[in-house]
Amino acid sequence: MPTRDSGRTPATNPMISSAFDQVWQWEGSWWRPVYRKGQRCRILVWAPAMNSVLVEFEDGFKVNTSRWAVRPVRQGEVEQSSFF
Repeated sequence: MPTRDSGRTPATNPMISSAFDQVWQWEGSWWRPVYRKGQRCRILVWAPAMNSVLVEFEDGFKVNTSRWAVRPVRQGEVEQSSFF
C-alpha cells in the first residue's frame, strides 16, 4: 500500500525497518515525558513532509515524534539507558 507522502510501499521505504536499529537520543523533561534516552527502537511510519516518525520501543511502547529524536545504532554500540 503506497504511503501518501513518500509514494513508496513500507517494504521499500529505507526509513522503515523490522529490526530495532535506532536509538532514542532525547532526554525527558516536563514537556517531553518520554524518559528513554539510549533505548533501542524502530521506525514504524515515516512522514517526510512533516519530518515525523512513529517509533516503537522493544517493550511495545509507541510514540509519534520528530525524526531528530532517533538516530541509527552505531556499530558496536551497547544500549545505555538513563531510565531511572
